[in-house]
Formats: sequence, C-alpha cells, structure tokens
Amino acid sequence: MKERTQERRERMIKVLENRKADIRVLLCNLRNEHNISAILRSCDFMGIQYIDIITEKFSSDDFPFNKQITKGVEKWMDISYYEQTEEYLIWVEENGYKLYLTMLSEDAHSFRTTVVDGKLIFGFGSEGLGFKEKDIIAAASGNVIIDPMGFSQSLNVSVSVGMMLTEICSRRKACPLSESVKESLLKKWMEL
Repeated sequence: MKERTQERRERMIKVLENRKADIRVLLCNLRNEHNISAILRSCDFMGIQYIDIITEKFSSDDFPFNKQITKGVEKWMDISYYEQTEEYLIWVEENGYKLYLTMLSEDAHSFRTTVVDGKLIFGFGSEGLGFKEKDIIAAASGNVIIDPMGFSQSLNVSVSVGMMLTEICSRRKACPLSESVKESLLKKWMEL
C-alpha cells in the first residue's frame, strides 16, 4: 500500500510539473455535455489547470460532466463558475489576462499568428451561436480563428479547443505553476 501511495504521489508531481500557470480556457454558455466533457479531457491532456465557465443554464452543483468521456479529469482541475459576464471580466482585468475569443468576425486573425506571450485566456462560445455576450466581445484582446482548408467553415467546439491548445502550447515557453501552488494542489490531490 505504501509503495502504491508513493507511485501515485510521484505521478501527481510529474503532472504538476507540466501544468500551465498562465493559460486558461473559458467556456461560455456551452450546453452539450459531450462537448464540455471532451473539452475538459483535452485541457487536462494539454496541461491546462484552470477552466472558467460562464453559464446561465447550469450551476456548479449540476454542471453536466459525462464521466465516461472525462474519465474523471475534472477532479484534478480548478474549475471556476460565473453566472454573470461582468463579474468574470472584472476578474480577468484584475489578474492581468488577455482574453482571445474564437469567433468568426472580420477582424479575426489566424490562431497560428496569435501572440502567445503573457497571461492568456482562450474563450469558446456556445455551440452554433458562438459569443452573443456583447461585453465579452468588447473586452476581448482579439478574435482568433482556425483557418479552414476545406469547404466547412467551422469545427466542433471540442475539436477547436484541442487544435488551439496544441498550437499555442507548442509555440510558447512553459510557465509552470509556482511551488506554493504545486504544494497546495498536491495536498488536495492526495486527499482525492
């Protein structure tokens, strides 16, 4: 039992070394539990620790994770829920993040040319509708798109998250969690 506990602890430490301190993902009014769950799994896989969720439909108590898809990764992540966009945007500004929205617009630029320095949040809007929240659109540092190479203009939101994170994470220096945050998370994870 002691050996198994030590192996588990070492695995957690290895995962913590790969977690990113300065990249967050925002999910805004997504409704499909399969998409939400696939996104969480992709985020965990890419080392994203922090997920922000703005939702009018669900609360943190009844948010729809499909555990067959997530494989339980949500318990290892820090997920913050917001009912109002105003509260979220205040937090973004106070903490010095740049918010990029994935949405089709005339001023959107390729995700391959997005500046990847600093503290970043990549926002993904609801399936089919994208972002309808005018205050979030106005507060964004920019809009990014995944350049289509075929006839289809867009991708499933969970596929978009995976592609975006793969590109962004491959182009930037790692910014690991602080030692104090790692210690705090390790303590929390050991109790799970």
